[in-house]
Amino acid sequence: MSDFTQSAFEGSLLSAIVYNDQIEARMNDDAFRNALADELSEAEIDYFLGNFEIVDTTDFTRDWYDLHELADSGYQGMLVKRKGSDDNGEPDEFWFVNRGTEADIFDPEDLAKDLFIADLDLALTGKASFQIAAMEKYFQSLIDSGAIPPSATLYAAGHSLGGHLNTYLADAHELLIDHAFTYNGAGIDKLPDSPSELENFL
Repeated sequence: MSDFTQSAFEGSLLSAIVYNDQIEARMNDDAFRNALADELSEAEIDYFLGNFEIVDTTDFTRDWYDLHELADSGYQGMLVKRKGSDDNGEPDEFWFVNRGTEADIFDPEDLAKDLFIADLDLALTGKASFQIAAMEKYFQSLIDSGAIPPSATLYAAGHSLGGHLNTYLADAHELLIDHAFTYNGAGIDKLPDSPSELENFL
């Protein structure tokens, strides 16, 4: 398998995992297996556990999360690190992963946030503004806290709405992100042309 094909596979695997609401930072292997048992094959779970660890997931009680504006965006993301990526003096490898639309009929609140706030916004304006703003705040908090080191090799991944978010993230942080993988990603209307336009956009 080529390096690119392996990375594309890994990005798709991580893009599936981020949909699970039970995942959390540094969870033990048994807890991870139990959380993903109905969604991934045993081989996929083994691959993840052998190669990655979850460093961080969105936690809406944190200071970075602006409750009065963004709590209803429905955004969910995670930061994952490749195990042993710094063992040979190479930079740490991280993946920043965005979740797509969560159409869970058993969770009407999340369903409403994704379908009626993010997806409707995307359909009418060409961008999921609230989730883009939430993603940017979360990403910046990981940079500011040092969770993503300045020397890190950084990839981004996301499916559907998550792919839409990734496109904006990669454009806004092209010097930080080595490659962004999108899977069946929602399109974009127009990318901001400058940092000031991005700031106004957010």
